Amino acid sequence: MVVSPRVREDSVHPQLQSGACGRPLNSFVRGQMKATRQRRKKTHRYVAKLLFQFRVVVDGVSNRRRLCEIMFILIRAANAEAAYRLALKRGRTSQYSYKDVSGNPIHFEFVGVLEMLRLGVECLPDEVWYDLKRITTPKERAKQLIPPKRKLNAFVFDL
Repeated sequence: MVVSPRVREDSVHPQLQSGACGRPLNSFVRGQMKATRQRRKKTHRYVAKLLFQFRVVVDGVSNRRRLCEIMFILIRAANAEAAYRLALKRGRTSQYSYKDVSGNPIHFEFVGVLEMLRLGVECLPDEVWYDLKRITTPKERAKQLIPPKRKLNAFVFDL
């Protein structure tokens, strides 16, 4: 079994003083380190997929077909329940309203949490989302499945 370097680092607790040539830590320092570890809560990385809508009101009537935004946010929390609460809070605090050029109110509203992942040891530090799905012969059909670089969103809007 291959163990992630991060797992190995997390499981190793320093037992020697820095530069002490192998001398064990005295009981006071060990006690301080233990107290610090106990106070510091272990946090995990989560990513939440939030759904928002732009609701336009014209003559007092809201549009039915709405432009929606899917937002991915990175959350550090002790557990999934805490991460979920933080995702809900972020969604609610991200809401706002404004008026369009015709004076119609537009409301950017939080709809809910579509999905949430815990990014564990299987993820690299720069990974923020993953999705597993079965696709028939993806490598053989790469030209059909993968859009050209110029059609990727970042390049479409890069000025």
